[in-house]
Amino acid sequence: MNRILLAVAAVVTGLSGCAGPARYVERSGDVGVVAIPANTDAWPTHYRSEALALIERHVGPNFEIVDEKEVAVGSRTNNNQQVKREQAFTNPFTGPVEKDTVTNTTTTHDITEWRIAYRKRVGPMPLGFNAPTPPGGVTQTQYLSGSDPAGVVPAGGTAPAAPAVPGTPVSSFLGAGCTK
Repeated sequence: MNRILLAVAAVVTGLSGCAGPARYVERSGDVGVVAIPANTDAWPTHYRSEALALIERHVGPNFEIVDEKEVAVGSRTNNNQQVKREQAFTNPFTGPVEKDTVTNTTTTHDITEWRIAYRKRVGPMPLGFNAPTPPGGVTQTQYLSGSDPAGVVPAGGTAPAAPAVPGTPVSSFLGAGCTK
């Protein structure tokens, strides 16, 4: 009976999440990067929820994710050696002679983690506001659907083929932060 109670206590302790896998990679001021083993949020690995809780603990509930990606943090090498012993021939004086065939297999793969870069959002973003460009990112202008008479679509879409007003350059409809 004591063994069963001890096993149940060990399982409960293991599932209680005493130390979550989410961790800070860097953190300064109102920005940071959090790492988790994988971008999953299903039982029993609620990694993403743990990462978002860590972000909220640092900058509060009003934050935005700037970038997220899988990053290689190391590599693992496995060596496998197989030895096959077989009879080569029979020596009339000593009997059967055996030979060993050795096969080595080495595999290497990356060890990765999912990283989420974030920053504290200062107030709501008004319509037409150009968010600061993240490093290596693209400036995006936020519009409500149908609010821009020039026909500009949300980031990732295409600009109109011709100006909406004759004689007006298309770039004037795209906003100051648009790079296309």
